Amino acid sequence: MFAGSRGSVWAQSFALALLLAGLAVSGVHAQQQQELLELPPQPRRPFTPPEWAPVPDDLGIVVIREDVIPGQFRILDVELSRKVDEEMLGIVANLLRDADDMVYLRTYIVYYLPGMVSGTRGWATSHFLPDLQVRLVDSL
Repeated sequence: MFAGSRGSVWAQSFALALLLAGLAVSGVHAQQQQELLELPPQPRRPFTPPEWAPVPDDLGIVVIREDVIPGQFRILDVELSRKVDEEMLGIVANLLRDADDMVYLRTYIVYYLPGMVSGTRGWATSHFLPDLQVRLVDSL
């Protein structure tokens, strides 16, 4: 499910535990859980904010991976073209959340910068638990 280094073992374990807990709560059986965990890599998907959104034109946003347990969890790995401040991360987080018509109990977003490997420790996070929490993980 995740590629990574020793520094990301906790993050990988946490994400896997969330996924399995969500699958159990949603009534997904063990064989279905295993099939979901073995999904092939996903194509990178550029995200274009609406014209009205206060996102700078030079900020590229690409969804690297999306894992969903309907009605329960949505986990996004997102690559940003450059660093931004916490306020802009909050704006991007709300835009990404609102781009999906489904409603989830929790949405977890991990942000990466160019050259970082998805599934490892990200540069920043923004999670809806259910309220938005933004955190710069690493100032690089």
